[in-house]
Amino acid sequence: MLIYRKKSLIRRLLYSAFILLLPLFGSAASRPVVTLSDTNGVSATGQIMLYSPRRDLVKLRLDDGSRSFAVSALKPESLKTLERWRADENFESRSSLDISFRAVHSTSSSNVTGTVTYRRTRKETEETIGYEEKHFCKYKIRVSNDSDTPFETLIADYRIFFTQRLTEEYTGRYQLAGTETLPKLDARDFWAFSTAKFQCGISYREAPRIRWTGMPQASPPNIQGVLLRIRKKDFNGEWIEREIEHGEVPRNRDRSDYQKVYK
Repeated sequence: MLIYRKKSLIRRLLYSAFILLLPLFGSAASRPVVTLSDTNGVSATGQIMLYSPRRDLVKLRLDDGSRSFAVSALKPESLKTLERWRADENFESRSSLDISFRAVHSTSSSNVTGTVTYRRTRKETEETIGYEEKHFCKYKIRVSNDSDTPFETLIADYRIFFTQRLTEEYTGRYQLAGTETLPKLDARDFWAFSTAKFQCGISYREAPRIRWTGMPQASPPNIQGVLLRIRKKDFNGEWIEREIEHGEVPRNRDRSDYQKVYK
C-alpha cells in the first residue's frame, strides 16, 4: 500500500510538472522564425531567444545551437524584421496600450400634442401637452501606444451593452456593435475615435398647467459596459488581439441575449 501511494504521488508530481511546462513549449513553438543578417556578411535563420538593446544583443535559437548578433551591426532589412517581431511582443504586453473611455451624453426634445379639455367650458383643443426627451450617448475612446514600436493595421471592434425599459413588465437588452480601423499607430502616439451615437433612454414631462393623463412609460439611460477588442496581424500573418472591458460587461454566455443594433 505504501508503494502504491508513493507511485501515485510521483505520478501526480510528474503530471503537474508537465502541465507547468506546456506553456513554455507552446510559447517557443509559436515564436516566428526570422532571418537576420549583419554588415559583416553573417546570416542566420531561427527563433529569437534573447533581445537586449542595452547590451546591443539579439540571439537566435538555431537547429544546431545559437547565433548572436550585435543589433547595431544588423542590415536595414534585418532591423525592420526585428522591429516587426518586437511590435508583436509589445502589443501583447499589458503595459503597451493605455486605453480610456469617456461617455458623451446628449438629449433631443420634441413637443407632444394632444387633446386638451378645459374644465369650465368643456372645450377641447389640440395643444402641446408635454415634451418627449430622447437620451443619446456615444463613447470617445483613446488608445495610446506606450511602446517603442509602431503597430500597423489596427482594427478596433466595440460592443456597447445597454438596456431599455419597454413596458412596466419588460426591459429590452441591446448591444451596439461597430468597427474602426487605423493603418498605423506610431510609437508614443495615440488613436482617438468615437463610437456611433445611440439612443439609450427616453423620458417625458408635462407642459406648464397641463395634466397629462396616460403619459408613456419613461426609460432612463442604463448603460452597462463596453467591450473593446483591438487586433492586428502578427509576424506570421495570424491575428493577435487585446480585449478590454469598461464598466459591467455581461458574461460571455449571456451576451447572446442582447439584441444587436448596428449603426
